Amino acid sequence: MDSEEERDFEEKDSEEEKDSEEERDMDSEEERGFEEEEEEEEMFDPALLDAIRSGDTQEAIRLIDDGADVSGGDDGGHTPLMAAATMGSRTFVRILLDKGASATASDFSYQSTALHLACEALFEEVATDKFAAEDRADDGEEEEEEEADGVEVVVAMLLNAGADPNAIDRSENTPLLLAVEAGGDPPLVLDLWSRPSPAAGPGGFRS
Repeated sequence: MDSEEERDFEEKDSEEEKDSEEERDMDSEEERGFEEEEEEEEMFDPALLDAIRSGDTQEAIRLIDDGADVSGGDDGGHTPLMAAATMGSRTFVRILLDKGASATASDFSYQSTALHLACEALFEEVATDKFAAEDRADDGEEEEEEEADGVEVVVAMLLNAGADPNAIDRSENTPLLLAVEAGGDPPLVLDLWSRPSPAAGPGGFRS
């Protein structure tokens, strides 16, 4: 009797071990499946960067709807939002932020964020506005009241999305300092100054 009971126990143990092995195999297959799905969902599509840089709104929207990663970057860490910010494109910045693009990501080479790049773009925009005003003055035209410039609107959009005005890049510049150097409008500079960040207080000064 004892030997029969032992055999029964052994058979039950072996069956339980087989069942547990099968469960482990199924679990590992499911994990692999989830990992593969996550990798596919997070796949960066360089075509999205190309569409934004070429100003092709319809193609960019199509790529995003097809699952292109709006926060992914190329080999240098440059994201679609960085490209849109550099261009001062309100349209692309709004689309990307609405789709969940990260406003705090930085590139690999200079540690620049989209906000750094937008504030750098102010240099060209401020210079362009200055030359246009001088041309109007030379022609005897009155200076017209204009809507907010594209880059300044982009800066405000990025700030509202959580971008850090006090983030320091490899050149030890913050978006605030770049905006001041570019001669950005006082309301814009004040907005940058007044926004706190986890790493710094207002004005870009770190404790």
